[in-house]
Amino acid sequence: MGDNYSGLTHQEQEIKEKENREKQAYIWKFRILQNQYRNNLAIQNFKEDADLCAMKASYEKTVREIHQQNEEKYKENVKNFLSQFL
Repeated sequence: MGDNYSGLTHQEQEIKEKENREKQAYIWKFRILQNQYRNNLAIQNFKEDADLCAMKASYEKTVREIHQQNEEKYKENVKNFLSQFL
């Protein structure tokens, strides 16, 4: 493990490494969302020093917003389609 963890016990170092891996995973997820939804939604940009809990909460909120938007678009498309036959 790196010098960033000097003074920590082995167990504390493992916890920090796990947290860093989780942060990297969320940063990657946010990048994917930013690429896919950049025109539809303002998506927060996180860095490695961000709080993991804040990243998780923001990601969950963003995904909920995306699902809600997709559901609204679907309903509107169905409504428009059905209106052609009425």
